[in-house]
Amino acid sequence: MKPLEEGQISPRQLYALLVLSHLETTTSVLPSLTTAFAGRDSWLAIILAIIAVLPLGFLAAWLGTRFPRQTIVQYSSSLLGRPLGFLLSSLYIWFFMYITALVARESAVGFNLSVLPQTPPIVLIVILVLLAAITARSGIEVIGRLAESSFALVIFFTLLTLVLPLSFAHPEYLQPALARGVPRVLKAALIPLGLLGEFIAANMAIPYLTKPEKTSRTFLYTALTSGMIILFFTLVATAVFGRTAANLTIPPFKLARMISIGNFFERIEVIVLAVWTIVALIKASFYLWIGSLGIAQLFNLKSYRALAYPLGIITVVLSILAYENFAEAASFYVPQTWGVYSITIELGIILLLVIATLLRAKKINTLGKIPEN
Repeated sequence: MKPLEEGQISPRQLYALLVLSHLETTTSVLPSLTTAFAGRDSWLAIILAIIAVLPLGFLAAWLGTRFPRQTIVQYSSSLLGRPLGFLLSSLYIWFFMYITALVARESAVGFNLSVLPQTPPIVLIVILVLLAAITARSGIEVIGRLAESSFALVIFFTLLTLVLPLSFAHPEYLQPALARGVPRVLKAALIPLGLLGEFIAANMAIPYLTKPEKTSRTFLYTALTSGMIILFFTLVATAVFGRTAANLTIPPFKLARMISIGNFFERIEVIVLAVWTIVALIKASFYLWIGSLGIAQLFNLKSYRALAYPLGIITVVLSILAYENFAEAASFYVPQTWGVYSITIELGIILLLVIATLLRAKKINTLGKIPEN
């Protein structure tokens, strides 16, 4: 039987895909959200999140290498049985479909607040989702190549946005440490932890890696790279804007507007917006591909490509219903809502599958058989 997905990606392409997927939300709203809860100690919350997400990454990578020829949807059913595996896979797919809707809405809000204030959000959402659906239909190989080819450009302008405004930084804004106490920092760490944990999306792509044995290394590099970028964004935003960093809607745009070199290199926020749009498109395409392929595998369909457009329509509807304005979005990305919701799903799915894998291996070894992947 012809496989649903025939494309392949390299570990480097998967790394670029995961890092860029993290950047869309983490650099747009995360610095403000963590600052709102932890104040000037928000950078400590980021460090805690990086440390905490590493075990999740190793467990997810271990699962992927344990079943190198199956996606998480496929081995969920074989490990947990059809009913429970179906429910777990459905939750996994729903998680990334809802995030896709949030990405589309965040992109529309970004354009409305920056360069297109009069354009209805629905127009911007439809354009992004349509492009994402077309890309998702092309397969993981096209998405991986798009991420790899865009990676250097995105990182360059990200670093530019971080380095050039440093002349406006006030190191004293970062002091004193732990002014709001340790509990506030621990609570704030749930926000970036949930966002970094999204790399469990890679458990759908591992079977299509050219070198699946490099999965653990790819996950480690992803967590460290994404975490460091988020950390630097948070540090720079706090050092430049101080307490007002918690009230910023989209910190990268505010930082980019401050850049001016020789009265000729300025107003680069338009470039930053273009780069951010590319990142949003890559993330939405990847997650739509996950949804399409996951549903096709769940229901044993012959093709996943036909599902991209219907899922795109669902994404548009969800994005409209997600929230009315940026204030509602900020109220969702709080520890008690987003933190609990995302970490419960990410950690719960991986832990349940790890435990099931270990129990199955123990049972088979007890019977004197060799486990089959």
